[in-house]
Amino acid sequence: MVSFRPSTSALTGTLSVALLVVLAIMPSFVAAHGRMTNPPTRYRKDATDPVEGNYPINGQVSRTMMSGTDPFICGGVTKEGSSVPVTEVNAGSIGLEYTVTAGHKGEAYFSISRDEESFANITEPFQAELGTHTIQGNIPDSYKGPAVIRWYWAADLTAPEIYVSCSDVLVK
Repeated sequence: MVSFRPSTSALTGTLSVALLVVLAIMPSFVAAHGRMTNPPTRYRKDATDPVEGNYPINGQVSRTMMSGTDPFICGGVTKEGSSVPVTEVNAGSIGLEYTVTAGHKGEAYFSISRDEESFANITEPFQAELGTHTIQGNIPDSYKGPAVIRWYWAADLTAPEIYVSCSDVLVK
């Protein structure tokens, strides 16, 4: 009777190829989350991961926060620690854009603040959808001057993932 037993080197080679395939597709899963894309969002000056802003603020793949920050405010990135300049926007109707690259359901909304402590919704809550979408918001005249627009998305998973990003704006 002849039995087939793969050699250790053949098995190692097969496992190595499988591992390479998994590692090759893994970045698309890790980066596949969501964020506000317009106005441009804060991005840490010292960030080394080009998709860091797409990570949830909680869970095992949470992005690295700036020390001493509250991730629920602006995803743990301060205005001072951001490499993205202030964007000028007009009061009134505004198109706010977000991108989601994972097919998770969940409620999202955009809000605005002057002090990063109290935020007022500028959109109705909506179901975030896969892809890039523009939602119409309304910035009240009372927010003219420096402000922060925040995008908040609670992806509805077994263990919910929270995504928060902010844009520093000058409302005219």
